[in-house]
Amino acid sequence: MICTVTTALESYEYLKKFAEANIRLGADHIFLFLDDGDHEKAAYLNNHPNITAIPTDNKYWGRNRPESLNDRQNINSNKVNYVLSDLDFDVWLASIDSDEFLNICKEYILNIKGKRYVKLHTYEKLCFPVENSCDDYCILNDCAIPENGRVDIFKRKLSDTELDLAVLLGLIGESSNSSYFNGHTAGKYIVKASKDIVMGVHNAKRNDGKWIASHKPEDMEFSVLHYDMPSFSIFLDKWGRHAHGAGSSSFRGARMMIKNSISLINGRLLNNDDLREKYLKKIYSQMVVKNIKQFVELDLLVCVDFNENYSPNGFSKERIDFILSCF
Repeated sequence: MICTVTTALESYEYLKKFAEANIRLGADHIFLFLDDGDHEKAAYLNNHPNITAIPTDNKYWGRNRPESLNDRQNINSNKVNYVLSDLDFDVWLASIDSDEFLNICKEYILNIKGKRYVKLHTYEKLCFPVENSCDDYCILNDCAIPENGRVDIFKRKLSDTELDLAVLLGLIGESSNSSYFNGHTAGKYIVKASKDIVMGVHNAKRNDGKWIASHKPEDMEFSVLHYDMPSFSIFLDKWGRHAHGAGSSSFRGARMMIKNSISLINGRLLNNDDLREKYLKKIYSQMVVKNIKQFVELDLLVCVDFNENYSPNGFSKERIDFILSCF
């Protein structure tokens, strides 16, 4: 069985679509920790047989709610890992964000022998100008979730030589993947649930601090598909929450610059909607690939065709009730 665990703030409508998309892409069961503690939203989500939603309210945290989103994610992921490790069959578990989707071969994962850790590379959803659009700021449709029959285009991590070439051609500003990507480049992972594993955001270790031997599939590259900010409206929603402190994640470098700049614009231009939107669009436009034809010609991008439509192998009602009782 394959499960995912996510700590999320989004609406019921979005989280239901998020979960159903990951189920189509290979997950059997989705664990959602609702960071706003919304019991009504959890009840609606728990009507789905392949979703377990846990509202993380004051009762859940007591007086020990971590300020850092990453810390809350890790605590929630490790709780799920601990519970699943008591089951009498193997369960693979991936800790993913609410804008990430599995890109795996389910049958391959379930038949791995002798290894219990697979690294998932990051593919980042490409922001690019709409052809023949009169919009100077490249605002896309809100295609924030993979859909059957659609082909989406993603950035992949570039080699040092590819980065140097992209800089020389003026395609990117710096010869680094951290500059090229809008989001993280560290990837995620999927691991067999076990009590001797400590799960982190991007990696897992044994509880003695040692790394787990990673299985590397031949002729395949498994990944998480990161829909970081495929449209201006999603960009506004995500960074608006970050700018107001919601989520309280850790940022450094360019991402901290974005957060601080958006906070400044939102505060200084609070009473001028048109001017505020103008400058927020300018920030967004800096994150958009404007020379997509050259990226395609140089084979620097990845296309993912969403033709898979896996059927989940769910938990029994009794087992779900037991799992819920553990939280």
